[in-house]
Amino acid sequence: MSAERRSASTRSAAPARGRTSPAAEAKQWEALAEQNPQDREELLVEAAGAWARAGDVEQALATYDRLRVAAGRVEDLVEYARAEGQNLAQPSARAGCAAELAARGSGERWPSARNGPCWCGSSRKDKKCHRGPSESGA
Repeated sequence: MSAERRSASTRSAAPARGRTSPAAEAKQWEALAEQNPQDREELLVEAAGAWARAGDVEQALATYDRLRVAAGRVEDLVEYARAEGQNLAQPSARAGCAAELAARGSGERWPSARNGPCWCGSSRKDKKCHRGPSESGA
């Protein structure tokens, strides 16, 4: 949801990206979601994205259960890191780039179905491609 479509109280209280750590930003988005039920889903998406930028994928998944995974190109990551002033080697740069790609609509539902095609596009079943034995129920 764009900031223009959020309620006035939510827009005025929204955390400014880059002024605090991504984890602190995520906590602010979560607090806003609790205070503004009319915008709850959109605010939780923002919180999950901030957790992903912080490199905490587990917390991102716990925050919003309709996350998507985005497979990007190296050029996407380089462009994102340059625009955000981040180091490519940091997990937060990769997570932030993936969150941005997913927000643009590229990405697959996460987690993918165990017997469905893998999110990476390999045409193999997820359980045979990227999911380890402990994750596939084996």
